[in-house]
Amino acid sequence: MVVVTLVGAGGNFGYKVLPVLVAEETISEVRCLSRKSTGKSTSKKVKYINVDYSDPADLENALAGSEILINAMGTNLDHLKNKVALVDVAAAVGVRIYIPRLIACSTLSDGSEFGVDPHVETEFVKHPMWDSKKEHDVYAESKGLKVISI
Repeated sequence: MVVVTLVGAGGNFGYKVLPVLVAEETISEVRCLSRKSTGKSTSKKVKYINVDYSDPADLENALAGSEILINAMGTNLDHLKNKVALVDVAAAVGVRIYIPRLIACSTLSDGSEFGVDPHVETEFVKHPMWDSKKEHDVYAESKGLKVISI
């Protein structure tokens, strides 16, 4: 049985992922991390955890024992720092697989992680937004995480 942590379960993307994770029989627990007030679920599999992304100890407690981290974090507040802190702690506590969500660069405030593979060198991928996506993937991989970039 697998423990999965989902960041941003109540957001525009995360709310679509959560029911799929809950329905999966091989998943024993789904931890939903949020910086806001926690949500409610009818499933005993779901555990909502309120976290402070600037507090490594808080993240360690929330991520310890999780094998898969899905980042559906929104793009408000300090999301750039928060996603790096998330990767650092995930690697430190032994999370094995990371599915990133956010990208951002100096010329764009935010964007979607999904839809373009920045690791494929084509003329369509030459854009600062995708460079930032690739940099985040490479950073997470350098920490020892297996990254699934969608």
